Amino acid sequence: MATCREFSSDLATLSEFKAHFLNVETNTHPNSAVFPWLYHSVRRSKEASVKALHSTLAHFVEKRRQATVPNSDAIDILLAQNASTPDIVLLSLGSIFAGFLIFIFIHPEWKTAILAELKPLVSQYGNAADPVHRQPAMIPSSVWDSSMPTIDLVMRETIRLVINHTALRRNVGESFDMPGGVGEIKRGSFLAYSLADAHLDPGVYSRPHLFDPERFRPDREEDPSAFLGFGAGRHRCLASKLARLEIKSIVALFLMTYDYEVVDANGNFLQTIPAPDYNDVQLARPKDMECFLRFKRMENHN
Repeated sequence: MATCREFSSDLATLSEFKAHFLNVETNTHPNSAVFPWLYHSVRRSKEASVKALHSTLAHFVEKRRQATVPNSDAIDILLAQNASTPDIVLLSLGSIFAGFLIFIFIHPEWKTAILAELKPLVSQYGNAADPVHRQPAMIPSSVWDSSMPTIDLVMRETIRLVINHTALRRNVGESFDMPGGVGEIKRGSFLAYSLADAHLDPGVYSRPHLFDPERFRPDREEDPSAFLGFGAGRHRCLASKLARLEIKSIVALFLMTYDYEVVDANGNFLQTIPAPDYNDVQLARPKDMECFLRFKRMENHN
């Protein structure tokens, strides 16, 4: 999450912010979908944490807005573009996609390939005289969608490996018989299924726990219908194109601006990709260890 130095150096506030964030994540469960009208204690707790997250970030945005000397932190960059406080808060809360960066650090050939794909587009559509944070913004959205196959491959493979929680769907159509001897699914019934049943099935994906973006290349794609990262059918995520654009632009800007390393709690480089904890609701954090991004701004970037 990109904010400002005042926030990142305030350890007490960071700890409280983390607790609220985890409270929001861990209190997201099927009851919220089955009984959306039921205002219970878990929902009240979640709403309180959401308010705390927004108010904390808004405080630091306003603090930077009143600062007499601007800097190159993310909030100041957005303020320089006349972004409103609510917009900056929403962008900050939505800009969390560390799994992608971890995978391409452990497999640097993919980072190299992404940059080789990105730099010609920045040169074609951007202006070298502009600050680095403005250059990717000049690339048309259609180009982000059609001319970056490598970042697409890595994104899909990251989602396949990380997003394997249980999804919940309601049958809004007519009753039908589920194949495989499951029985009849009546109209109005809820159906829960684990994305891992497809994403980590060796019968669908060869060596499913291996990071291998090549598996999604058109000449090799193992089963296009098995990828459920953005849903499928009538219930496909309506904002999937926006989500992909957001992920691509955030990753591209980060790679163009920062050198980074993935380290453990002692500051040692990670040599292998940490196994995600699939019981960790939406976050799928490393199961038996903590890992961190250690980064610094590249020289000669304005």
